[in-house]
Amino acid sequence: MHRTASDPSPDSPSAGKESGASDDYRIAILGGGHLGRAFVAGLIRSGMEAYRIRIGEPDATRQLSLERDYGVVALADNRDVVEQADVVLVAVRPTALAAVLPPLQGSWGTRRRLLVSLAAGAMITHLRQWIPGSVTVARAMPNLAVELGQGVIALYIPDPVAKVDRMLLEGLFGRLGRLFWLREESLLNVVTALSGSGPAYFFYFMEQLETAAHALGMERDMARALILGTGAGSMALAQEAKGAFQTLREQVTSPGGTTAAALTHLAQPDFSDSIVAAVRAAYERTRDLVDPQSETNP
Repeated sequence: MHRTASDPSPDSPSAGKESGASDDYRIAILGGGHLGRAFVAGLIRSGMEAYRIRIGEPDATRQLSLERDYGVVALADNRDVVEQADVVLVAVRPTALAAVLPPLQGSWGTRRRLLVSLAAGAMITHLRQWIPGSVTVARAMPNLAVELGQGVIALYIPDPVAKVDRMLLEGLFGRLGRLFWLREESLLNVVTALSGSGPAYFFYFMEQLETAAHALGMERDMARALILGTGAGSMALAQEAKGAFQTLREQVTSPGGTTAAALTHLAQPDFSDSIVAAVRAAYERTRDLVDPQSETNP
């Protein structure tokens, strides 16, 4: 896995202009749930004009919310959304692909289009059964921080691909955070387990820290503020140092001190093994997500 050498700035509304790709392309987002909404929010935040974005969302309440909050057009019929789009982002659950994509088979036409699936576990060969060869198909695995332009987005597109398509994707996703190109599609399953699901791991740990502080007599609001400040500072230190996480941990830990006392508990085999097992469980789950029968699996 590697980051592109020319990673567009997530703060630049014109990212992609220098690539030769059109800066007035139209985007369709199929699915107005948490991920689809995060993409809308991130794109609008980056400076993209609302008229360039259409959302396919059957739920009327979500339609109204998206239109009210972001000024975009939200429609119940995905065919109306895709018809004028240059780039189509598929932001639905993997098990919904078989219901969402087949009705669009008459909507693609012959002009150049890009379809980017955000669905975990659905390989391009799986998607191709519903998408004609005239449409370039790519896959991306983002996380919800795209809403703030702070996302981590891994992108895979098979070779050969037109340079203009690659540059357009870099410009689009570069608005939303850090973009990493993958050489192998199978690595998307690792990305899903690591950074796609990763925010939940951090939130869970912060949740437990808050619970511990409250149990020791601190008000939750104070504990939350301290946890957020500590987390932000730790991330800043890690990015600045660019060294091994182990080295950073050792710098904070004095022998026989308070940090060492805490880490003695955290370093137990059950804890460290649980982290590895948790990431592996998420990784293995991605392989089952496109199978409707997997919805009944634990």
